[in-house]
Amino acid sequence: KYGRASEDPNDLPEGALLPLGYKGYGLAVMGEVLCSVMTGAGILSEVLNWLFNPTKATNTGHVMAAVNIAHYISVDDFKDRMDQMRNELVNCPKAEGVDRIYVPGEIESELETVRRKGFAVSEAVFRDLQQLAAEYDVKIDFVID
Repeated sequence: KYGRASEDPNDLPEGALLPLGYKGYGLAVMGEVLCSVMTGAGILSEVLNWLFNPTKATNTGHVMAAVNIAHYISVDDFKDRMDQMRNELVNCPKAEGVDRIYVPGEIESELETVRRKGFAVSEAVFRDLQQLAAEYDVKIDFVID
């Protein structure tokens, strides 16, 4: 509720997503058409929840799509408009206790940037890596701090 995290399942009825209106409904139906109807996968209730049916195929379908941005708008305009949208999203009012709003993929992108500079491993993992590198004649440049 009010954007606050909770571990209490009794909070769900008050904090659950509200219906998204006709646009959200339309997007959900189109997602179902693309991923279920068009692919031959399960439609709506025919898709099994893997949590409750861990040994059965879930009958889930997927669609991957590519869009030629330049067919609709110049790539530079697209980038400018994406920056505009991102800036508006991350500058929305924040819930109490929230320091920053992220766009999808931003946390992972920042983590990848940090990890490209290196990451710590335990002594045991370090020894295992050294042993495997020697066993398979692989040169690894370890940085030790």
